[in-house]
Amino acid sequence: MKTDMYPKVLLAGLLVLALVLAPAAPRAQDKPEAFKSSAAAGAAGASDPNIKKADATNDPKAAPEKAPSHKGAKTRGFGPGVCAVTVDNWTGWYVKVYVDGSFRGSVGPFDDGTVYVGSGATTVYARADFTDGSYKYWGSRVVNCPRGGTFTWTLNY
Repeated sequence: MKTDMYPKVLLAGLLVLALVLAPAAPRAQDKPEAFKSSAAAGAAGASDPNIKKADATNDPKAAPEKAPSHKGAKTRGFGPGVCAVTVDNWTGWYVKVYVDGSFRGSVGPFDDGTVYVGSGATTVYARADFTDGSYKYWGSRVVNCPRGGTFTWTLNY
């Protein structure tokens, strides 16, 4: 072998080594675009560890949260770093939707609704409350919400 070949062989070997050791790109299946859940039952009066902020009421004494600063990036709407979560309710119940433990809205019977969340790991949870204090729930489930993407969560009986 010629001595001028050694640098080329060494470079090729380093390239192969870099490709083998490089982290794998996320596969499409790592980014859920949809999933289905069936309801589970909760006991009347029992505390629910999946809920951090149960409703949309505000404390008049608390300082309002400031919008994040992104130097020109959108702070609202479906922009960079945002993911759309659509909840497709195939039940006859009104369902409350929670994202990362906070109430984000309700979805009516046989209806759907969309909330916008930050991209990345997101915890979704849904709950239908009944007049006797019992409830049915779906989740909690952590999903990888893709940047600029969307996924649908179908709720069944």
